[in-house]
Amino acid sequence: MNIDKKSYIFARRCSSRTGKVRRMEIVWSRRAEKQLDSIDVRYRRKIFEKVDQLTGFPTVNLDIKKMKDGDNEYRMRVGDYRVLFEVIDGVPTVIKILMVKRRATNTYS
Repeated sequence: MNIDKKSYIFARRCSSRTGKVRRMEIVWSRRAEKQLDSIDVRYRRKIFEKVDQLTGFPTVNLDIKKMKDGDNEYRMRVGDYRVLFEVIDGVPTVIKILMVKRRATNTYS
C-alpha cells in the first residue's frame, strides 16, 4: 500500500460565521513515506485514518502534543506509533508529515 499521491488537498468549512472554505494540504516527506512502507498494513490503515483527520487541525479531537523544541512541530499518537508533523501557515495551510516511527526510547532523538 504505497502512497500514490505526495499530497492531499482537502477543503473544510471553518467554524466561523463567514462560512469560508479553508484549504488544508497534507504533504508526506520522503522519509515518512519510507518509514510508512516498512509498517504492517493493519497499522498503516490506522495511521492513514488519523492523518486524514488532521485536516481539521487544530480543532480535531486526537492525541496530539506540541513538541518542546519545535515552533510548529507536533506529534500525534496512533497506538504504538508516533506521527511527527509540522504546520506551515499560508494559503493553503500545509501539514507536513516528517516521520512515522514506533515509540521507543530514541523515537524523538
